[in-house]
Amino acid sequence: MLLSRFARARDGEGQTVLVVGEAGIGKTRLIQEFRERMAGERHTWIDTAADALFASSPFHPLKQAIDHALMWRGDEAQAEKIVMLEASMAAAGLVPGEALPLVARMLDLPVPAR
Repeated sequence: MLLSRFARARDGEGQTVLVVGEAGIGKTRLIQEFRERMAGERHTWIDTAADALFASSPFHPLKQAIDHALMWRGDEAQAEKIVMLEASMAAAGLVPGEALPLVARMLDLPVPAR
């Protein structure tokens, strides 16, 4: 099923897969095998995990992935983060004026007045 979903994503049909189950049933092994089979394929792997500490923040794993993708050190000023976020959005083909207000709030950044 995972390989089938990857093929569909590669063909332009967006996919999301959630692997859940009891401890010890082989979730980690399944993902390892899937990654090994995809090794020769062009792809971007985003690995996130939830944590009970952030149970009231459902977007925390996504926030972590964005922080990592933008290579934030953690000591940037909020204004610097906004500039970096806008540049990344523009490079990805997004319209920062439309996307920034949504993503900035999720990242606990102020939405610029402009």
